[in-house]
Amino acid sequence: MELNAEMVLGAISALGGAIVYLWRSQVVSTSKTETKLERCEDGHRESHAKMMEITDKLGELRGRQAGITDLAESVLKTVAEVVVKAQRGELT
Repeated sequence: MELNAEMVLGAISALGGAIVYLWRSQVVSTSKTETKLERCEDGHRESHAKMMEITDKLGELRGRQAGITDLAESVLKTVAEVVVKAQRGELT
């Protein structure tokens, strides 16, 4: 079988077309992946911001709860002291 110029050019054209097709497919795939990555990173930034906001609120609530607990203990201690003094007749 003899290879003539037309067959060689046809083969080169077919291979060139295949290479172009594969290259374009890779470019499109990469573009889609980059778009998905950008959306994922945006979502990550939003989630992080919400997490920091929730962390701040949690710290505030824990501090508020500690203050309320301290106040309640102080009131109970004062009431207990008054009751003991009343039972002893020490109140004037």
